[in-house]
Amino acid sequence: MFPVRNMLYDAMSYTKQVEEIAASHRKNKNVNSSDEFLSGFKKDDKLHPVITLVIFWSHTSLSEVLQYVKYSKNISILEEVMNQNERFRHLDRKSAELINVVTNSNLKYDEGNEVVDMCKAINGLVENSKNEAREEMAKELISDGAYSFEKIAEISKLPMSRIQELSNEIKASA
Repeated sequence: MFPVRNMLYDAMSYTKQVEEIAASHRKNKNVNSSDEFLSGFKKDDKLHPVITLVIFWSHTSLSEVLQYVKYSKNISILEEVMNQNERFRHLDRKSAELINVVTNSNLKYDEGNEVVDMCKAINGLVENSKNEAREEMAKELISDGAYSFEKIAEISKLPMSRIQELSNEIKASA
């Protein structure tokens, strides 16, 4: 029944677009032929595509999934939300998989378990975010040239080898 209902909604949406275009042409009296007059639709008129997204939700934690998606771009807020909601510590695996696909988070969790502790799963994500921030800071310090590589490594808490790599990347892009 749902596919038929979705097709009807899509058809009604297209019908509404056609009616609005036809009303606009009648109001402005800008039709060129009898065919355009009868249909109310000109050859160069365009309809906007209608896209219907159907999500089948079965045995998942909708609230937690939506919260994760909402805050996935801000790791610090996401971490805070997850620590306040105990259900994130016992999320079903299907919800964790959905989160991973929708947000492209590359979460790490044991595939064999039916329950996922999302607080542990995002530890790698949080660490990646921190490393990216450290690397950005190191790049700025390298570009400024005010500090030695040893001092930049100490400030950014990155290994000296990574500071050398970042310096080479900056030189290559210049």
